[in-house]
Amino acid sequence: MSYESCIRCGYEIDKRGNFCQNCGFYIVKDFSEKELFVYRMDIIGFTEITQKIDVFDLKTELSLFFSNLRNISEKNGGYVNQYIGDEIEIIWGLGKSFDYREFLDFLKEIDEFLKSEVLRIKFRMRMFGGYGKMVICPVHTGIKAYLMLVSDFINELNEIKTIAKENEILLLGDVESIFPANFIEKRIEEGFTFFLLKREGLYGAN
Repeated sequence: MSYESCIRCGYEIDKRGNFCQNCGFYIVKDFSEKELFVYRMDIIGFTEITQKIDVFDLKTELSLFFSNLRNISEKNGGYVNQYIGDEIEIIWGLGKSFDYREFLDFLKEIDEFLKSEVLRIKFRMRMFGGYGKMVICPVHTGIKAYLMLVSDFINELNEIKTIAKENEILLLGDVESIFPANFIEKRIEEGFTFFLLKREGLYGAN
């Protein structure tokens, strides 16, 4: 049996597996290519929040916030790849093919969590993502380890979030191949062509 150390946590892992048994990091040998669904959630008005809330209180709330997002993601087939400031990046499709029903369950639980009394700060979210074939490369900076994703739409995610509104989910790439036609609506806005995931009737859909 062949082993190596996980680049995220250092745990000795079986090379034949897909994930580290200790921290869940996805194991990639150099570069690989795979069709993935990448989803990002960004806190609206985060800079303004930091100016109004005590630093210690904010850190405590963010820790609780992101740990709940991670738990909900993993419960519904998602893999938390990295945190980018106040933004979280979640990937579906690493261990198995993307199933939109798992994603809908994820959205339902996220909505319930954001409406709950768990957090003292009521965070408002922008949500956006995309689906398609991309190159995956493991990165270890010495501080953190994550998967670098390279595709036509990954760079556009940083741009499209500027037009994302609360309670809207903007999607790029080949989303027509993974969502039923009645779930998505094609939009063109401020020079961007994207799909809007309709929230009406999503939960409980088959």
